[in-house]
Amino acid sequence: MNDAAASAPRPDRPAFRLAGVLAVSALAFVLRPSPVQARQAILSYFRGTVEVQAPTSTFWRKAQLKMFVNEGEKIRTGKRSTATLLFRDGTRTRLGPDTTLSMTSLSAPVQLSQRGGRTRNRVNKYGRGFKLRTPTAVCSVRGTDFGVEVGENGNTNLDVFEGVVNGMKLATGESVDVGAGNSLSFDAGVTPLGEPAPLETSVDESAAKQLARKEVGLDMTREQLQAAVAEEMKLAEYQEGKSLIDVNGRRVRVEEYILRRPKDVAEAERDKAFKFVVLNTREDRLDFFTYKGIFNKTLPEDLSVALRNVSGRKFGTEPEFYLTAYEMAQSNLTDAIKDLADGGHLVKVTFDGATYNLEAHGVASDGSAGPATDTVLQNAGAEGKDYDPVADVYRNPGAGFDGVYDPDTDAFQTMSAGDTLWRTVFNRYAHMMGPSSQLAGLGLTEAEAAYRAGTLSQPYFQFYTNTSRAGAALARTGAGNTPAVTNIATLESFNNAALNGDPTFNNFTVGGRSLDLIPDQQIGDAYFAYLNGRYAFDSSFPSGADKLNIRLITYYPKSSTDIPFEQYDTFILSDEGKIAPTAAFASATSGKAFKEELIKWNYQQVTHSSAFGGTAGLDDGRTIDIVVEPKILIRSGLIK
Repeated sequence: MNDAAASAPRPDRPAFRLAGVLAVSALAFVLRPSPVQARQAILSYFRGTVEVQAPTSTFWRKAQLKMFVNEGEKIRTGKRSTATLLFRDGTRTRLGPDTTLSMTSLSAPVQLSQRGGRTRNRVNKYGRGFKLRTPTAVCSVRGTDFGVEVGENGNTNLDVFEGVVNGMKLATGESVDVGAGNSLSFDAGVTPLGEPAPLETSVDESAAKQLARKEVGLDMTREQLQAAVAEEMKLAEYQEGKSLIDVNGRRVRVEEYILRRPKDVAEAERDKAFKFVVLNTREDRLDFFTYKGIFNKTLPEDLSVALRNVSGRKFGTEPEFYLTAYEMAQSNLTDAIKDLADGGHLVKVTFDGATYNLEAHGVASDGSAGPATDTVLQNAGAEGKDYDPVADVYRNPGAGFDGVYDPDTDAFQTMSAGDTLWRTVFNRYAHMMGPSSQLAGLGLTEAEAAYRAGTLSQPYFQFYTNTSRAGAALARTGAGNTPAVTNIATLESFNNAALNGDPTFNNFTVGGRSLDLIPDQQIGDAYFAYLNGRYAFDSSFPSGADKLNIRLITYYPKSSTDIPFEQYDTFILSDEGKIAPTAAFASATSGKAFKEELIKWNYQQVTHSSAFGGTAGLDDGRTIDIVVEPKILIRSGLIK
């Protein structure tokens, strides 16, 4: 196998296929608010007329996006206007039209006073409490989702969507717990407090609002997607947006956001999950990208602490957070790409100068917990390859190895004798391409069934698992025989006879280039299956070696004339659509310098595929075309 093939997109890596070029930086950008910031809320979203008033002023000033709203201040919305406040502990309050809210206290617990209008409050259950006072009631919660409407006479209506809210009637001092799916009204009179009643759909719950509650997904129309994005953005922890010119000279509006607890994740895993969404709108098309990741434990208050470990590579001490599953999707509303992985666990890699020792952590014989070990020689014997422990591939002697960012030295570090490296590895992975409507309903269960049935066919392009097609655990080198994957690039994968595969395809040539053809095979602790049972990989620089434009193509030949493929053209480009020169990053030898340069640029990926009606070697057929502005990736810790 040549180094080009060894550098093909690696399914074991949890890094985004979309953002792989960007993810080489490893400087942690951790947001740590000061005590003053702890007594402030952030205006994370607003539309229409929104104003803020200082405690000692009678003047209302215009609000600005991302501004701080301080303790003691008031915020109000006008007609047909909305606003969302983000608090220190991750709690969010959305103000509807004609609503006034006072920041009574922003230390623990948050205490707000609502004089009119409607609010929707999503309270972090791991926060330190939340109270909302109206002229007739006090609502006290810890971890729930509820709405409050205050009428002109001060009467209050409480709607509870998740969890439990304790509502107290100020006139009598009575209180009652209101559970999910129930409503309770409070007035200024001294009559006894009533009982909670089942929620009824309110008149403003239009079809559009019901639709907007659905998570962004592959089975949506353009209008449905835009409505869902607008709703999710109001809950986003990080958010960016701008307009620019893409590499084809077309104006594109880029909207990006990151939120926690996505609703399309099972409730038991929701507190461990986040979602990153990119929406691209051009005059005649809409493309989007989503990435949902589930960590090993509940996400921390500072989300960037967990997100900086998405890359799955860390030197030194064992990481506290690591991914156990993820789902990536890209679509142009007609075609889609979908990647999924589960069974994520840590692998500890140590090196004594001659042998790498790989030990799976947190995984048992059933794939859930317990140790498993493998050893990998530094040199692969007859093949003459050297093992790169960070990339988990073999490279030709003298080839550069991947590095991991070391924040102590602000530099990238390759593994040396005595070092300890932690990698995130998954027990199962699937890569699919095809119609959006088809991929929307497919998961790892369906992919594994296709794998066990025999040679993969579309829409399944790649799949790997820790068991054979017959369902048996694969044999491993070293102690133990559990199905936990520690590595997917052992010596066995470099047997020339195995790699040649079908003699019909020896010396596979496409576009005048002769490529290695690699068949379905066991690689280390996993079994890899490919569309039509084989693949070949190629890479090039279409704009020249001095420009940051890379083309990656994977072929899956069924015959000499039937050659399914996937092609990724990636660009680093300016806001004016100019491709960045390689010299732009030549002096960026540290993580800080890399980020300072990267933030000046954008990332674009254009995907062609036979699954989208394309032909190998021709830029025809439909494309999925995604542009990302990297600021949000740096702010959130996804680029470190």
